[in-house]
Amino acid sequence: MADYISTYIESDYQKKQSILELRDLYPQLVEVTKLLKAEIEILKIEKTIDHQTRDKMSRSQRIFYLQEQMKVIRKELGEEGEEDDDPFLDYRHKIRKARMPKEVREKAKEELERLEGMPELSPEAAVVRTYLDWLCGLPWSKRSKGNLDIERAQRILNEDHYGLEKPKERILEHLSVLKLVERMRGRSSAL
Repeated sequence: MADYISTYIESDYQKKQSILELRDLYPQLVEVTKLLKAEIEILKIEKTIDHQTRDKMSRSQRIFYLQEQMKVIRKELGEEGEEDDDPFLDYRHKIRKARMPKEVREKAKEELERLEGMPELSPEAAVVRTYLDWLCGLPWSKRSKGNLDIERAQRILNEDHYGLEKPKERILEHLSVLKLVERMRGRSSAL
């Protein structure tokens, strides 16, 4: 029996071989018992870890499932438009207040819809939240008064950006044209 058990124990082959080479039954059974105790301890630890992992996973899955059920129930009751329990209401307000261009607003709404379909604790949800915060935080509707002091711009560019002569020259040319024309048409006027 000791020989049979020792072949099926998870251990290295040298340890198994040493048990099989023992002539007396009592020392052989003692060694098999030691190996079995160690195996039982490992199995207990694995079982505990597995149980804790399942509890964590099932909890987050339950939360997601219940949130989806609540959405369906609200829709069936006609309460879909109620904003009391809407966790994304803040983002809706921010998007509305940011006065974004149409394309950006559409993209923000699309990302918000994606966020609504994700589990709250997923890593991707955190990325989408950060992106929405960034979009809503940009000053879309605010314009600064143009400061077209070419010498000052050149001094700032030289202090802050070593080298890059061609790009700095292009920026200064653009500012010079803006100063002469006062108002440019097209996309470059946003600079």
